[in-house]
Amino acid sequence: MRQLNKLWAVLLGSMCFLISCDRTEDISFSDNEYFTLECAKSAWSQESRTAIDDEGSGHFEEGNRIDVWMKAGEETSNVGLQYESGKWTPSLKRVNNGQEAWTLSALYPVLSKPVGDETRRILNLPLNQSTITNQQEADILFAQTTVGAGDTSAKLLFKHALHRINIHLKGTVPEDLELKIRSCTNGEISLVDGRVYLPNKSYYWITPRQTAEHTYSAIILPQEASDYQRGDGLLRLTFGGKEISYSLTSEVLSFQPGMQTTLNLTLKSADEDVDDEVVDMEFANQTRWVYGITSPAFPGRDNVQTIPVTTWITDYPEGEWFRNGYAADILNEVEYLTWKEGCGWYDCNKTFEYKGGDGNMCWAATASNLLHWWLNHNSKYVQAYEKAHPGNSCPKEYRQMTEADQNHSDIFNFFKQNFPNLGSWETGGVNWFINGDGQKLNANSNKDFKGFFSEVFSKDNAVATDTYNMSKENFNRWMKEAFRMNKAIGFSVFGFANAGSGMHAMTIWGAEFDANGNVAYLYFCDNNQSEMDPNYGAIKRYKVVYQLGETSYDKTRETFLAPLDNIEGTPSKLKSMICSLTLVDLRLDIWQKAFPDIK
Repeated sequence: MRQLNKLWAVLLGSMCFLISCDRTEDISFSDNEYFTLECAKSAWSQESRTAIDDEGSGHFEEGNRIDVWMKAGEETSNVGLQYESGKWTPSLKRVNNGQEAWTLSALYPVLSKPVGDETRRILNLPLNQSTITNQQEADILFAQTTVGAGDTSAKLLFKHALHRINIHLKGTVPEDLELKIRSCTNGEISLVDGRVYLPNKSYYWITPRQTAEHTYSAIILPQEASDYQRGDGLLRLTFGGKEISYSLTSEVLSFQPGMQTTLNLTLKSADEDVDDEVVDMEFANQTRWVYGITSPAFPGRDNVQTIPVTTWITDYPEGEWFRNGYAADILNEVEYLTWKEGCGWYDCNKTFEYKGGDGNMCWAATASNLLHWWLNHNSKYVQAYEKAHPGNSCPKEYRQMTEADQNHSDIFNFFKQNFPNLGSWETGGVNWFINGDGQKLNANSNKDFKGFFSEVFSKDNAVATDTYNMSKENFNRWMKEAFRMNKAIGFSVFGFANAGSGMHAMTIWGAEFDANGNVAYLYFCDNNQSEMDPNYGAIKRYKVVYQLGETSYDKTRETFLAPLDNIEGTPSKLKSMICSLTLVDLRLDIWQKAFPDIK
């Protein structure tokens, strides 16, 4: 595919601890009545909010102020101290705070207090961190120590309370490149223990500071990384009038306080007259199934049975690929794989002709497929959870659809009981079922539902994540992540049934990759027109086509789903735009913390 100025980025980064060089400074002298307080700072590997000497250590300067919290027994107090003439004033008096053990904690600098909570302070990071001064304003330090009974001195070692991101760009970097980092920048920090809270998640674009050629840094709040693995991602790169986004891979789980994440991104450009396609040998000419599926790959048109469609039948061979044979004047090529007990994939379907009032619930059918898969592969943990939390048993049963049993999925039935026949999003459906998070759901009639697994999965523990960037690069990156990281896949398309049919959600269970390692064919289940599915449950094999969208409203959408080439080899004229991908993670990290004895 010929492309102009196409950039792609490869994550080569890692998470590492901040470099910390300590030096004790600022000793305030005291007599027996006063308490001696020593304060020291740890510095970033480059400039921080402190003054930096040649050793990389930081010290407080004249006029610096800290916010101190003291707890002695059940008594607490709060005082502001200022560094003047080599000591902190006013000096802490031991006689005023008792002789028992103390807990001291402090923040630098002094921040505003939220209404109604004396123990927290407001965080509002600057969006422009392009200068040293501006970035220093974002650098919040926290210290805590315990003072023994009768002690007359203590040392507070201030460490970085937030997180720093470093970006190193390599390869072909455009001269006019502008880089932005997306983050949640408003929150609160506890003066008692230094924890950061995000009461209302709002995301903004930060202008980082350029610390060297093609090297940038910014300070952000500690937070989960899942929100940057989808949607607008973590980075926005603008150059030559074009804009691309970069989403984190699932290898980065969170941005921890006092740590820094370093991303090494290689940018490559392709000349207009040169196809600079990169071969991914891991996936080239491979067929991949979602984790746990035992079905066979498509064996080739000449190696499958051809079954005529002159009379529609319902007793097709189970678990086998076949072709439909048409009359001589019809050229369509249609290939199916039928469901078989134990195959590992699910095809939750709407009722025949949608007479069950589920015609607009493709999102719920897709979420149900993904949840059946999730429950199956987490069965040991689910059983342990339900034993530990009686009364939280969730719907699970899945049966092959028949004409007499059209409501064949207990999970899909549960969605239909709790939502009207309206469109919504499969990502929201999965998370709501597990942790009660109602985001991305329309007309939820059970808003008090907490999720069947809310005792282990909080609303911040996303199981399903999604992306709407359907560029060829991002589509393939997310698909490969699903196969590498054992995730299930939902997707939505526009105009699948016909040009004006709108959005439709379905489930991807496998894919074939071409010689360059890009997705060439999808194996997916369609929940529409179930009465026309072989055995009322089957996978379809369709082609993936990459081309720039015909409209300018979203230049990142260049991935399309198309029927197979016609029998004589000409491409089908029909195609529908792939609009989103949803990945569902087993979240074994959370399960294993909750039930460490299960192997």
